[in-house]
This record gives sequence, C-alpha cells and structure tokens, in this order.
Amino acid sequence: MLAAKDLRRHWPAMLAIVLLVGFVGAIVLASVAGARRSDSSLRRFNQASRSANLELDVGTPSAQQLRAFERQAGVDKVGVIRVFGMTSVKRPDVSFATAADGSWGNVVERRRVIKGRLANPDAVDEATIGESFAQQTGFHVGSLIDIVTLTPQQVAKGDFDPKPTNPHPQLRVVGIVRLPADLSDLAAAGSVVALTPAFSHAYDGKIVTFTLVLRIAVPGGPADIARVRAVGERMFGKDEAFQVVDPTRNNNGGQSAIDVLTTALRIFAAVAAVAGAFAIGMVVSRDIARTRVQQATLQTLGMTRMDRAAVNAPRAAVVAGGGVLIAVLGAIALSPLFPLGVARRADPDVGLHADWLVLALGALAVASFVTAVVVVATLRTTRLDRDLKVRSRSVTEAIAVSHLRPTVANGVRMALDPGRDDRAVPLRSAFAGAVFGVLGVTAVLVYAASLTHLADTPRLYGWTWDVKTRDVADPQRGPTRCNADTFGAEKLPELTDLAAICYSSGEVDGRDTVVWSFTPVRGDIRSRIVAGRAPAGDDEVALGRDTMRGAHKHIGEIVRITDSKAPVDYRIVGQVVLPKMSYQDVQPMAEGAVVTNAGFARVHKDDEDLSGVTTRFVVARLAAGAKEAAVEQRLIQLPVYDGVRETQPAEISNAIGGPTRPPEVERLQHASWFAPALAILLSVLAVITVAHALITAARRRRHELAILQAIGFNRRQVRATLAWEATTLAVVGLVVGLPAGVILGRLAWSAVSHNLGIGTDAVVPMLALGLVVPLALLLVNLVAYVPARAAAKTRTVAALAAE
Repeated sequence: MLAAKDLRRHWPAMLAIVLLVGFVGAIVLASVAGARRSDSSLRRFNQASRSANLELDVGTPSAQQLRAFERQAGVDKVGVIRVFGMTSVKRPDVSFATAADGSWGNVVERRRVIKGRLANPDAVDEATIGESFAQQTGFHVGSLIDIVTLTPQQVAKGDFDPKPTNPHPQLRVVGIVRLPADLSDLAAAGSVVALTPAFSHAYDGKIVTFTLVLRIAVPGGPADIARVRAVGERMFGKDEAFQVVDPTRNNNGGQSAIDVLTTALRIFAAVAAVAGAFAIGMVVSRDIARTRVQQATLQTLGMTRMDRAAVNAPRAAVVAGGGVLIAVLGAIALSPLFPLGVARRADPDVGLHADWLVLALGALAVASFVTAVVVVATLRTTRLDRDLKVRSRSVTEAIAVSHLRPTVANGVRMALDPGRDDRAVPLRSAFAGAVFGVLGVTAVLVYAASLTHLADTPRLYGWTWDVKTRDVADPQRGPTRCNADTFGAEKLPELTDLAAICYSSGEVDGRDTVVWSFTPVRGDIRSRIVAGRAPAGDDEVALGRDTMRGAHKHIGEIVRITDSKAPVDYRIVGQVVLPKMSYQDVQPMAEGAVVTNAGFARVHKDDEDLSGVTTRFVVARLAAGAKEAAVEQRLIQLPVYDGVRETQPAEISNAIGGPTRPPEVERLQHASWFAPALAILLSVLAVITVAHALITAARRRRHELAILQAIGFNRRQVRATLAWEATTLAVVGLVVGLPAGVILGRLAWSAVSHNLGIGTDAVVPMLALGLVVPLALLLVNLVAYVPARAAAKTRTVAALAAE
C-alpha cells in the first residue's frame, strides 16, 4: 500500500525516469544493432548478387568447351562474358562486355538497379552502367556514350589504333546498376558497361572480341576455388589470353570503408551506454534518496529495513519494465536509419528490422542495471545506523568572510556545500555531470577539427606539391625513363619547385608493394616523412607504416627490395606517407617504399623501357598568385599530350590536376556524423544530470531559501542565488572538463592518425572551445531558471511550516 501510494504521488518523476531509461536504451540498442547490420551488409550484398569469387580469362573457346568446363568443374553458377575491342572516348579504361549466354547479370553477379531499368536484350543501342562509372563520368539515364572500336582485321595486323572508318556505335544509358565492386576503392580503377545480346549479334565479326571471361561463383571454400581453377588451367591454360583473376578483392574492397563506420557505431554505442548509465544512475539514486527523511518514522512504526527496502520494489519494476519496453520499441523504430554511408548502399534490405539477439541481451542489461541501481540506492537510503561524518565547513567559512554579494555568496555556498542528513544535496554527481558533458563535447570538437584539418591539408596525406602532370605513353617519344625530364613543364613561369616521380610494383621482403623514386629538378620537393628522414643515398629507403609493419622492420634495419632485377638491400631511414596520384591508384597512404632516383635504378635493368611497368609524373609548386586551373590548362598544351588531347580526354584529366583525397580520408569523412551526434548526446545527458541536481537542490533547500526570504531576500535575489549555484557548477565543469577534453580528444585523434600511418598532430580549435564557455554558462542558467522561478514563488511561511 505504501509503495502504491508513493508511486501515485510521484508518477510524473517516475514517468520522466522511465522515458530517460527508454531514450538511452533505444539509442544504444539501435546503434549496436546498426553496427551488426553494417558489418554484415557487404556479405549479404555478395550473397544476394551471387558475386563471383573466381575469374578466368579463357580466350575464345567454343560453346562445347564451356559446357565441358562446367561439368568437370562441377559448378552451375558461371557467367560467360564477351569482352569487345571498344572503349569510351570519355573513359578509355572502361570495358564493354555482354553476357554470351545470358548468365552474367542473372545467374552470377545479379545487378541491383538504382536508377532507370535493365537494358532490353533485343535493343542494340541500350546499355547499363555501373554506379561508380556514372559518378566518375557524369553519365545519367538517357546519356549517350561515344565509342571508338577496333576491328578483327586491324588487330590481326598488330594495329591497335582506332580508325575513323571502324564501326562507331552510340549507346544510350537506360539504367545505372550497383555491384559490390561499386562500393570499393578499386571501383575508381575502371568499370564495365553491360551491353545486350542484340548488340553482340549486330557487331559479331565487325568489332574484335578480345576474350571470353568466366565469372564463377564457386560454392565452398578456398579448396573448392583451387580445384575449379586447376580445371580451368588444364582446359584453357594453353591459350595466350588465359589469365586467373581474384575478383574478391574488388567485391570485398568496400569492407574497409564499412569497418570504419562499424567501429564508429560501436564507439558511439559504448560512449552512449556509459554516459547514459551515469545519468540514469544519478537520477534514480536521487529519486530514491528523497525517501531518506521518512526512514526514521517508518522504523518507529515497526518496519524493518527489509520492509522499508521493499517499498522501492515496485519502483524498480516500473522503471525497468517501462524503460525496457520503450528501449526495445524505440530501437526497432530507429532501425530504418541504419546502416549508414557505404554500408547502407551495400545493404540489400534496408528498412524496419528487429535484431532479437541485441534486443534480448540489451533488455536484460537495462533491466539488470536499473535493478542494481535501485538496490544500491535503497540500501544506502535505508541505512540509519551509519556514522555520518560532519563535513568540513572550511568552504562555507571562506565564503562567509569573502565580502561577496549575498546572492553570490549564498549561490556559491549552495553549490559547494552539500549539506547533511535529509537536506543533503547530490553535488558530487552534479559536478561530475557538468565535467563529463564539457569533457565529451571538448574531445569531440578536437577530433572533428583534426579531421577537417587533415581533409583540407593535402600535405598531411602526402601531397607536398600543388599540381601534377603525367607522361602519357607515346611510342614515338621513345622508351620511358625515370630521369629529370619534365615534358617542358620547366618552361612555365607559374611553376617554381619541380620534381619527377616514378613508381612501379615491387616487393619489400617478399611483400607486394609500390616502389617510388623522387628526382629533384628545381627547388626542393620531397615525400612527406613522419618519422626519421627522407632517403639520400642510393642504398636508403623510407617505408610506409603498413609496409614496415608487414616486413616486421623498424627504422635503421635492412630490407630487401625486388623489382625487375635481383633483390637489393636497403637501409630504412624513415617512415613516409604516399599520396593518391590518380583515380586508378588504390594504394593506401601507409603502403609503399620511397628511394632516390639512383636507388630506383638499382632494382631496374639497365636501359629498361619502363613505359609498361612504371607510372611517371612531374610535380610542381605554384608561384605566388598563380591559379591552379589556369596552370592546368597550360600543361594540357604541352607537346606530350598532342596525340591524346582530342581522343582521350579522360586520360588528360587523370594525368593533370591538383590534390586527390585518399580513400582513407574519405572513409573518415563518411563517418563525420559521429562527432556531432556524440556531442549532442553527451550534452543532452549532461543537461539532464545537472538539471535534476538543481531541481533536487531547490526542493531540499526550501528551508534555507525561506530563511533568506525571511531576512529580506526578494524573489529576484532568490532566483539570482540559484543562478549563481548553477553558474558555479558550470565553472567547475569548464575548469576541469576543458583541459581534460583536450587531452582526451588529442589521444583519440592520435590513435586514429597512428592507425592511418600519417603521423599528424591533433588540432585544438580555440575559437570553438572559446564558444563552449558562454554556451555552457547560458545553458546551465537556462536549466536553472525553472527551479529558481518555482523557489522564488514559494511562500516563506508555508516553507518554514513544512520544515
């Protein structure tokens, strides 16, 4: 009866606590469930699309040979693709292909249409394009694709230069589709335009077919893939076009970006759970602590400590049960918001979901936590025989002789002196809430500022110059060499410092990587070194963080580099960050090796033509006042681009330009929602904690406030007293939370930058942190306004009589 009466009397407070528990629980459970769905999104996408895990380029076998391969390999999910000798004027690296037997795109690698429709099989001029291809070219549904082609006759003569007299089809885009590769960093390296069987029939014998490609979804594990591969090598391996490709790197390439989002959601859920548990614990404990004044009376009436503790059992049941119900329903209601970013694009089934494992475990955790808080708070409240220590009055005495205005002195005293017995105020939790809120927001601001600084500062991700220009392969210019040739760029007065860069595939202690060389031409352009120094001698190398880790080496040790020559030993002198030079590049910033020009020559054969194995750029810094766009236009006019300026504009745009953000930075930006969302959540929970403390303080100190009114305080002064109490809470929160938040934010960013291998320091946004001070003071005083206004309206006689 006593418990039921207590619930009826205080149902508004009980409802508020239930809503708080449900709010926090829903956010945490939805985030955890969202992380799980994000983590599995690409796997489910590959399953839904039946993505291939083996690719065989088999030349041009007959239909009987293909059927024999399927029987011997024991697979029925084979997509047979016919690759034509044609390319887009706008993107020369894109392949054009059609399903030779209708299997590709239907049985294997089924397409998810995101715009438009699939092409009509009977329409010669219709095509579907991949999402990444559409993004890179600006093509959309209805766009026309200009094509240049090669004929079988000219290819038979060894001529691979498209002729104006060759077939010149024009394709109309009718649909944009999404494949797993469209989610990957590797999507930028090219794509496939899917043609129709009607196109294949119309141009059979008119446009050369380079090869047939088998895209195979092999059931089972690596052993099954190896078995099917062996069958393919036995049947088609003698064809000079035969090649084995692992498509899983393309199909699963988006997982790294998804991992960033998944980690962000898990961190968000963990921080939300800790902050929410703190807020719930404080609010529930204070609500139960208000019954402390009744304990002596109830004991006098004959109630044992167990009886008095049982009064709070219904309270625990209502809070736990109601909170769990709202948390579960809220998590289900929030489920359509997840996954986020790349994971959302991958998820084949976005919508309302219930992750019953997360919901069940989460409900149990919420109920257990609330019950534990109620039990602990009840035991503390019902304990009457404890030895109450008299608190030090040094703070009160110091304020009494401080000659501060009465409103200031009393407000500060109330904030610092918790009181005793039934008038004790939970100041420690109030201060902890204020500190926690300021600390969290400050750490988030430091992290967000550091991420923005990284994204806006190309030097930090290895781009230590302003513009680049690439040597476009041209047989008439002779073999490519890694030397100081700048293609004529040295004649442009807008360019100051110049350097030549070469890079090619190689190995560092048996690990596949990319080997770079820097050749100074004018001024001083070097790679970005984050530890140690740049290589100076021909036997020195700087490695990316991942390369160094993969080789299990440190600065000062020896590694062996292999390219076209026998392995050569180099001494590691530094850790380097390597930039993304073109959209084909998929090398991570922390992967690669940098040597000098002489060091590069040590791993390449003398007089070797590097045009087929090495990419070469000239990089430069702009003179003061020079505009990047204008310089790029002048670079396009260099003679090296005469042969491709009109026919391959995509090659020009890839060869000339300014900074390109690496995928790692883009992934972090995709998770940029994390910082403001976490700041808002922490702010809300901190405000709830502080607000509850101020409301509790105003109620428990009605007697003190009534005495102040009795000796002359008017309503404005009472409000000012409570405002100064709130201000003191905010000041302590700022004094402790700001430096602690800066330290925490720097540590968080240091962990991220170290993981990226870029070695960049955190940025402390002084302006934003300066705004935190007035905003915190304003927010706390706004929160204090309601209890202050209510306290000011309390009649002095009624308050003293109640006491």
